[in-house]
Parts: sequence; C-alpha cells; structure tokens
Amino acid sequence: MKKLSVWLILILTITVFSGCMEIHQNFEIHEWGVFVESYRDKNTSALTEPPYSLIVRKPVIYFHGLKRYADIFVKIDNIEASKVIPDAIVYEHTIFWGVTVKDDQILLPNGSTYPYLFYEGKINYTVPADINITFTNGKLEYTIRNNCNYTLHDFILVCIDHNSIWPYDDWREILYFGDIEPNETVTLADGEKIDMENAENIIKEGCMDYGLDENEAEELINYWSGYWFSPYDLQSCNRAIFIVPQDVYDSLLPISVIPEPSDIKRVGVFTITDIPIAGKEMLGNISVNVSIDKQNLSLKETLNLSVMLTNLGNVSINLSFPNAQIADFMVVGLSDGSIIYRWSDDKFFAEVITNITVKPNETITVLESNWQPQRKGEYLILAWIVTNPPVYAIPVEINVN
Repeated sequence: MKKLSVWLILILTITVFSGCMEIHQNFEIHEWGVFVESYRDKNTSALTEPPYSLIVRKPVIYFHGLKRYADIFVKIDNIEASKVIPDAIVYEHTIFWGVTVKDDQILLPNGSTYPYLFYEGKINYTVPADINITFTNGKLEYTIRNNCNYTLHDFILVCIDHNSIWPYDDWREILYFGDIEPNETVTLADGEKIDMENAENIIKEGCMDYGLDENEAEELINYWSGYWFSPYDLQSCNRAIFIVPQDVYDSLLPISVIPEPSDIKRVGVFTITDIPIAGKEMLGNISVNVSIDKQNLSLKETLNLSVMLTNLGNVSINLSFPNAQIADFMVVGLSDGSIIYRWSDDKFFAEVITNITVKPNETITVLESNWQPQRKGEYLILAWIVTNPPVYAIPVEINVN
C-alpha cells in the first residue's frame, strides 16, 4: 500500500507541474535487458549479499508511436537499483519515472533528449539450469539440464581459453543447442559448433522474434558481443547465453506504465558466467616441448624436430583423439606472426579413435618431422597437442641465413 501511495503521489505531482497528459496516442514499449549471474553462486548459502543475486545490466526501455507530447509514468519493481537514466525516484526496491516524450524521445530538463529509459541493479534469481563441463581424455564434454518450468530459448554455450604463449593461440568453442525444454537434458551430441558471427545472428534473430526491431537488436549485440565472445581481460571463461520468455521477465521485474501502452515487448537475455570445468586441472600436468637439432640453419639445410609430451603429475593421464593425429606444429614469421608452414595441412589421418596413456613423470614423443626453409628470416616453431582445448609448447626461435 505504501508503494502504491508513492506511485500515485508521483503521478499527481508530475501531472501538476507538466500539464495534462496526452492519452489519445497508441504507443508501444520495447525493452531489452541482459541478466548476468555467476554459476558459482548456485551452491552458495552464506554471503554478505543475498544468495542468487543476479545483476541486471543495461535494460533499456524504448517508446514507439509517441509523436506528440505525452507524459508517461513508468514503474519497475523488485530491483535494487544502482543506476538510472534519466533521473528517477528510487524507493526501496522500486524505480519511478515520470517523463515527457515526443517523437519517441525523452525530453530532459536541459532541453536535450535521451533515446530510452535506462536502469541497472540487482534482483534475486536462481540459476535455471545445471551446466556440467568436464575435461575427459583430452576433450570437453557438456551436459545441460533445464531445471525450470519454462523453455530456455536459443541456448548457446561459450568456452574460451586465452593463452599467453603467443598472440594467435587463443582457443574458443561455441555450441548452439537451440531451445531446451523444461526438464530436458542435452549433451555435446545435441549441440552444433558455430562461429561468433553465427552466434551473434542467432541472438539477434531471437530478439527480433520476441519483439525487438532490428536497430534495437543490433544495439544489444554491439554492446554485449565482446563480453560474450571475446573477453580478453579473462584468461579463460565459460558462459551460457539464452533468452527467457517474456512472462519470466515480467515476473522478475514487474512493469507498470501510465497511460497503458497498446503493447509491451520485453526481451531478457540471460548470461551465466564462471561455469567450472571439472578435470581441467589435469591440463596443468601436461607439458609439451619441442626439440630441434639446430637453431641456425641455411636455406640448403633441413630442420629436424620432435614434439614431446610429459606428464608432470603423480597419476596417469589418459588422452583420446578423434583420429590418428595427436600433435601439430607451425612455422610462423617472428616479426608479423604470418603462418609459413603447418605440418598437418597436407596430411590425411586415419579416422580411428586414438588413445594414449602417459604415466607419471613419463615423456613420450608424439610427433617427429622435418622442415626445409624456402627463404631467409627469423621464425618461431609453435607446437601443440590437439586436445580440446589444445596444450601448447613454448615457441622455439630459429634463424635461417
């Protein structure tokens, strides 16, 4: 009742100072917001903040169809607001706006305009899915279960590993699972590997299917794509991205608008971060090294090299590869990183699963080959084993005179 009183007082106060409301215009409201939550909060029971705290990032509310002056009042509930634009009354867990809109733009007191209502804050929410990523036998396995009673639309899983050995060894895997229905479980076999551009298009088209126009969907993608797919401030990250039905958005962040619009479209894109990889610590026990027979050679000489794998741990490591290839190497230009030669480019590998076991403190040779340079210069030999994600050797520098 107290919140309702404040809501009514706000409307009456702004109406007195701004004049009569124009109530004869049909208009729509479009809203999108990205909800960010750490998967690690899922099992947390004692926090300085409430458990299941979900950060609501940059929800923006657009007006469509308000060509003449109109006084609009908007209320958002159930949020601990941290930022609002333009200024609003923030009372307990509620945001109140009273704004004048013309040509779908918000008129500010200084005479300028703003394209939308903006807010950020925290709400309480439970991660709706069990997401298990396991590093087993040299590759990642995925199992996802939808634990809620609504569909998780356009579910995308992103795994990124930023290496620091050289500038071009970053690894990224993006899997698209489509819609995951209530109580449905999906695995790696149900996912489709896609690239970043396809992932962006899937999210964009999904947002448009649920009511955003193309400009709004593009703004969302432009703002969030780097965070989702290229977060270079993190060494590694695993995150899930999906769209929830509007009734879920409405229940999490109830909205009231006076006068009532003809339609309200709200699109919530959820991002679950910090998804752990079980068994990934085994990667830390794998060391890959390159051995060469000479560091300085002429154009007439051949470089012989070996790629070796060492188990630094105290338990055996079992690795499984989808075909006969276990390792690879490249020769790259030292100055510009250009790829001069890649060993696997002209090779055909038997399509049989290859399993190897490396005992504690054991070193095995997984590739032996040679390379003859075609021009003088300084080069790097970069080698790795083709696990998923790959494990790289420290590059070896050579000189061709």
